[in-house]
Amino acid sequence: MQTIENIKEQIWDLKIIDGKLYCGSNSGLKVIDEQLTVTTPINAQGGVFTILAKEHYLLLGTYASLKIVDTRTQRIILDDIRQPIVNIQVDLSLIHISEPTRLRRIS
Repeated sequence: MQTIENIKEQIWDLKIIDGKLYCGSNSGLKVIDEQLTVTTPINAQGGVFTILAKEHYLLLGTYASLKIVDTRTQRIILDDIRQPIVNIQVDLSLIHISEPTRLRRIS
């Protein structure tokens, strides 16, 4: 067992995307490569509950909103829904998101 240094946050979600480990934590999004180097490629502006990868996009459920990030440019292209997003699921062209007190579907 090996401890990954530089990660001392509360980890809410883990996803392996393109050979890298993406961590949603109370301090934002962290990415860990094969050499265990930790980076913060995107300023999520707070904690990240959930991470979902879809084609060239990352969908981030954060403490404050839903963020959609274009992974080719590392830019946030959507930051509209101003509620904590706890879970995200995608089915064909629909995005299902759960907030603390309701469920939404985005087409």
